Amino acid sequence: MNTETGHPGNVVYSPDMLRAVIIAAIIGDFLSPFLIASLAISTPVIGNDLGLDIVNLGWILSSFLLASSALMLTAGRLGDCLGYKRIFTAGLIFSLIGCIIASFASTFPVLIISLVIIGVSSGFMWATTIPLRLSAFPPEMRGRLMGHNSAAVYSGVAAGPVIGGVLIHYFGWHSIFLAAIPLVLLNLLLVGVYVWKLPDKCTRSLSGFDTGGAILFAVAMIALIYGFSVIPGLTGFLFIGGSVVLFTMFILYEKRVDSPIFDVNLLFGNRKFMLAGNAAMLGYSITAGMMYVMPIFIQSIMGYTPLVTGMVYVGAALCQVIFSIIAGRFSDRVTSGYISAAGLALAVLSLVLFLGIDNTTSLFIIAGLMMVLYTGLAFFGTPNTYAIMGSVPVEKHGMAAGTIATLRRFGNQFSIAIPMMVFSIIIGNVVLTNVDIRNFLVSFRIIIGIFLILTVIGIVCSILQEKVR
Repeated sequence: MNTETGHPGNVVYSPDMLRAVIIAAIIGDFLSPFLIASLAISTPVIGNDLGLDIVNLGWILSSFLLASSALMLTAGRLGDCLGYKRIFTAGLIFSLIGCIIASFASTFPVLIISLVIIGVSSGFMWATTIPLRLSAFPPEMRGRLMGHNSAAVYSGVAAGPVIGGVLIHYFGWHSIFLAAIPLVLLNLLLVGVYVWKLPDKCTRSLSGFDTGGAILFAVAMIALIYGFSVIPGLTGFLFIGGSVVLFTMFILYEKRVDSPIFDVNLLFGNRKFMLAGNAAMLGYSITAGMMYVMPIFIQSIMGYTPLVTGMVYVGAALCQVIFSIIAGRFSDRVTSGYISAAGLALAVLSLVLFLGIDNTTSLFIIAGLMMVLYTGLAFFGTPNTYAIMGSVPVEKHGMAAGTIATLRRFGNQFSIAIPMMVFSIIIGNVVLTNVDIRNFLVSFRIIIGIFLILTVIGIVCSILQEKVR
């Protein structure tokens, strides 16, 4: 029988086991961004169906991202303690429950509750898919495995608008969640038959688990993101100030506990990890924001349907999948920081060109700019993940993976908070059908300008990480 060598201790796993691990991890990586991207393209439809204004539309994505951001560090640490396959399976179960509820949601509060549940599942899965791969394959395949991870994530991001557009057009927005249920069930089957046999290197005990740190981090993250979403009101600044205090308490607390949920030395004692992590946060600070803004732009300002909007993303989807895999192979041979920087530079080029579009711009031009943007992000994501995971020892892969997922989600959440804040200041709480085109275009260009600044800083961090040895 053909066998392949697994990573820890040269353990030999069957080809069926290895294929199951890869497929399960890819589905786990794909599912959350697919739902986020599908939701993004459906927000104008949901807004019109439920009578929401342009600012409240942001909470459709924010509730999802906020729940996952607050729990990812906890999920990564739970994976280190209880085993990655157990936390991954818990995430799948939460995802199934959330999708079932969302499939029948008829009011805004019920939809938000279901999205919070799905967000929790996303945090559990995203914090464990990378360690699952690394526990089954040898270290010389790390770049290729990171390529699989980024390709799956970007496939979800790019396929969501395409598939979601078709589903919304023919079956309504509830069909997005119904379509996800078979994927979740397939993954549960793979886990039950194959992945559950994968040995875990863990204590299988919560003894010493950092409950205080988990609570502090979750509350601080929620306060920060909520604060950004309600600026410029006084409440927004109070919540942001409170989050700064809570994050400071979190760092001080983590320095004192024996088994912290987050190893402070990863951030303050490992410069390569710190710089690559900051680049991750900044690089992902444009993706969700663009997913929030562009469907509104194409549907509510330019007047196209969700189906046409989805077709705009077809080329971008292909670019992301293809170039994520290529970037993963490069990362095994070429300095990862410079590849990441080059990817973000390509994203900067697309953002500069986005500043010039308006409601009369051809959809072909917009589709081309999306292809350039997503190609740049594909060349950024894989090498960046490679650099982060390569900067920590094997026994901290779960914590590092949880940190990557948290930074990505925080970047995504921050990129939603930016347009919510700008829309609130310039447009106000106006339903989509009454939005003034000139005010929207002013808001759009301010948002793109902010994304440009963040991406340039990400380039600097990616280059500086290569100065650290």
